Amino acid sequence: MATPSHSPTQSPPLSTEPSAPRLPIEICERIIDFVAGPVWHRNRPPLTRCALVCRAWLLRCRFQLSPDKVTLRSPSDLASLTRFLDIFPPATAGLSFLDIHGRKDGDTSTADSWVSSVPAILGPLPHLVQLSIYDVDLAHQHPDIYELYSSFNIANADLILVRVSFHHFSHVARLVLATGTAYLVMIDCPSSFPSTDLGTLLPHNVFLKKIYIESATWKNLQSAILFGSDWFLSCPNLEGLSFLEDVTSQTPSPFSPQHAHVWSCVCDLFRRLHSRSVQPEKGIELKILSHPWILLRGGIPGASEELIVSRHLTYARSGENPKLTLERLSGSRASFVSGILQALPLLSSVGFSTVKIQHDMAWSWEDFTPEIWNTVDDALSQYCPFLTHFIFELLDYIEYHDVFTHQYGCIENLKRALFPRTAQRATIERVCVDDDCFIHEVARRWAHSLYILFIVLMLYVVCKRIQEGA
Repeated sequence: MATPSHSPTQSPPLSTEPSAPRLPIEICERIIDFVAGPVWHRNRPPLTRCALVCRAWLLRCRFQLSPDKVTLRSPSDLASLTRFLDIFPPATAGLSFLDIHGRKDGDTSTADSWVSSVPAILGPLPHLVQLSIYDVDLAHQHPDIYELYSSFNIANADLILVRVSFHHFSHVARLVLATGTAYLVMIDCPSSFPSTDLGTLLPHNVFLKKIYIESATWKNLQSAILFGSDWFLSCPNLEGLSFLEDVTSQTPSPFSPQHAHVWSCVCDLFRRLHSRSVQPEKGIELKILSHPWILLRGGIPGASEELIVSRHLTYARSGENPKLTLERLSGSRASFVSGILQALPLLSSVGFSTVKIQHDMAWSWEDFTPEIWNTVDDALSQYCPFLTHFIFELLDYIEYHDVFTHQYGCIENLKRALFPRTAQRATIERVCVDDDCFIHEVARRWAHSLYILFIVLMLYVVCKRIQEGA
């Protein structure tokens, strides 16, 4: 039988077989996102292969391959980034970290003047979470730098300034206000703080909530506290202010007499912050982190005290009394007690009504005897005349001791034995309610263990007699 043929002008018959099902592009994009992995560890080889599958997959793969962090070191880097964003505009949505390096370390030329043009060339970066500026002199920038950087609008991002120089603190204050950031970090900015009086040049900043200033010496921290105080007071919603001395060599204790002027500035700043007519909802916390705390993080042994001068953080109002917290992070008991005895005289001018001593390290009963802590008790009576509330915070669990566990019987008895004079003039916060403190608990566990041992011995004796009778 002859096979029918079709004319060239006739179209072939339509196929009646069902076509292969195709996934919606939204599901394909979810698969590509899964293949890409987390932001901090992109799987680039699989993504590049996925980009070659079809045009529909190309855009999503490009988006995932676009960098989340960009470092600009020269105008040519800025031009390269601009060309890339012009070709692929969705990449701006994935840019989270932007680092700008103005000039090489030690260079004092005006080669960093291009930094002021970065926001004008890049445009808004809506998903930026951290803007870092390194080695820039604000005096070299265009006068409109503050207006230009307002286009970034990083209200939900951090602003980090590293080795940024300025003639007045107002330059930093205006830059922070222009970006709208709520969290500012300043590291070695500058190596020596200017001593120029700021006058009325400080803008009122309602966005800034936390400031972290790190410097290499106590002298620079003192300058930051002294010359930045007016700026700190111009931020009504400021609720966190931290100063950190970051050094790599052993220096005298931060509470030594030669640093008395620093602590005098700290106390004056705290009183001014505490007496503001308008206070943030969570109150104000002022931290001074001394170099042993950094040495601890670096693994270098040594004494370690962290001093926190703070107000109550929960529903604090301007009428509440200030609180001092002394926390042991590491080191020996002797170094901690010595730090307390040195710190209390330097901070006595504040007039703290609440003092908290926090001991979070490994417990040793030999470190908690009245002979050791009576010196702290005397210092509290001498240097805290307005003390009304005392908190002595210890670990939740300690080991059983044959003598001390039964001698004290309760954590409250231990506190009163260590601080008898403080117990007479202030309320010591109680943690034991219905015999639920750790001393009671360890005693109960020890008694329970003895009871179990007694039962086992009794069963052994009974079994032995049964065997002998048989």
